[in-house]
Amino acid sequence: MGRMSGREWPHAVMASSAISELGANHVEKDSGDAYVDDLNQIVTAPGYMNENAAPHEVFDGVGQMIEGVKKETWISLLQNNA
Repeated sequence: MGRMSGREWPHAVMASSAISELGANHVEKDSGDAYVDDLNQIVTAPGYMNENAAPHEVFDGVGQMIEGVKKETWISLLQNNA
């Protein structure tokens, strides 16, 4: 979801509050990163939540997110076929 503070993360407070209201935990990541929650099978990346993110950083984060989705898909398929 991004960082919880800093000028380059203008939506941090609102997004972090919304996450908390939903009963979830905010995990700080940079634009070039992704987060994989294996337990809940959720994969996310901050992308342009950082208004100063360079395109290559967003590309890297989305790439990690896609790899995470592929991993979660394989895990799910293996568990369903076991």
